[in-house]
Amino acid sequence: HQHMTQNSETSARALRAQLRSSASEAGRLRLLEATALAAASERDHRDALRLALAHAQGFLATDTGLALSLDGGGLTVLASQGFALPPGARVPAQGALASALRAPILIRDRSVTPLRMAGRELAALEILVPLRARGQVMGLLALSSSRPVTAPDAADTVTLQAFAAIL
Repeated sequence: HQHMTQNSETSARALRAQLRSSASEAGRLRLLEATALAAASERDHRDALRLALAHAQGFLATDTGLALSLDGGGLTVLASQGFALPPGARVPAQGALASALRAPILIRDRSVTPLRMAGRELAALEILVPLRARGQVMGLLALSSSRPVTAPDAADTVTLQAFAAIL
């Protein structure tokens, strides 16, 4: 009887893990599909960016998102959601932001970021992904949260890189 109970517990645990994995994969596909649809259907690029940021924030449960363009050694906010700097704001591309422009993805825990409304605010999690086009870095995708959230896993980071490529 005890052996049968252990087998059923193991089977239930395996089933729950499989369901979580399937739900995660479906969430990744929904993010990419929604982003592609927003990019194709919105007439205004900034509206498409705002919509895509909202989808990315929902995917990672972050409270802030920005799309920034790189120009003249600085980053200019093109679109933002949540507690972010407003569109048109500029920040120097230095420190972690400069590092993020050279990396495939940069994930920082409990870090001070210049991209949130207060200017130099502590983020429990910050995810920075370069926006690339034709082999050149064109800007940065930034997602952050003031409250602790789960950092993206390897599959999520690949999804975020694909998301950034669509933008």
